[in-house]
Formats: sequence, structure tokens, C-alpha cells
Amino acid sequence: MKCGYNNCKLGGQVEKEDSVKIGGRYYHKECENKKVIKSECSDKLISIGMIPKLVGIFLKKIVDDEGVDLDYLQFTIDYIILHKLKLTNPYGVKYYMGDYKIKAEYDKYLAKKISADINKGMIWESEESTQFTRPQQQIPSYLKILK
Repeated sequence: MKCGYNNCKLGGQVEKEDSVKIGGRYYHKECENKKVIKSECSDKLISIGMIPKLVGIFLKKIVDDEGVDLDYLQFTIDYIILHKLKLTNPYGVKYYMGDYKIKAEYDKYLAKKISADINKGMIWESEESTQFTRPQQQIPSYLKILK
């Protein structure tokens, strides 16, 4: 069946068992994730006074055409809102995405997120536990008792 996401890059066809159903439409998991994040970003940008049509065009261009990392886009918008940075146009978000301060903050955020996942035990290198073996300790010759 056809994927419900208009800008699907995965061929447009989705198997029923591999899909996510929203309403009466089926989506790839990646397409559904893009749709949800785009709507959250759109709501945030509109709430700070952006024109909805420009926001939609911007998000389509940056997410679907350029393939920007969705987590970084969402983090940048949250950073702009939290720090009350000047933003008069949705295309200014792309300018802020290139800012080295925001990139450094995002790297810190990712490090915290990864360490939290490791602490929860969610990230494992393999299914098997690693076996550590201690080499046989040899008694030094000066400690050997001669008979």
C-alpha cells in the first residue's frame, strides 16, 4: 500500500506489517517520525509568531529536500525559544544551526543522552557478555621453597 507521507523517500510503498497506522493511512516508521517532528517544530515556530505557510515551506525544504538531522533541528528551535534569540523569519533557524555555540551545546546534550542510555543498560555492543580471564600468576623464583 502507499505511504501516507507526501515526501516519502523510501519508494512510496509500505508493507502492512512494517507500517504505522495513523487514522486511515499507513506510514513507514521513518516517515511517521519525520511527520511528528515536523508538526512539533511547526507548532513551536508558529507559537513565536511565524507565518504558518512560510514555516511549512521552510520545514519541507530543510527536512525533506536537504535531509537535516531532525534531532538537531528540534534542539536548535528549542534553544532559540529558551534563550529568546532574535528570530524574525523561519529561515533564520538554518542560520542558528550553523552557530558553533549551539553545536557545542548539542554535543553536550548528545553526550548526556548517550551516557543516560548506557546507565539504563540500553546500549550493548553484543548479546553475549564479555568474559575476562586472569592470566595464571606465577610465583617468582625467589619465593619458591626448595625441597
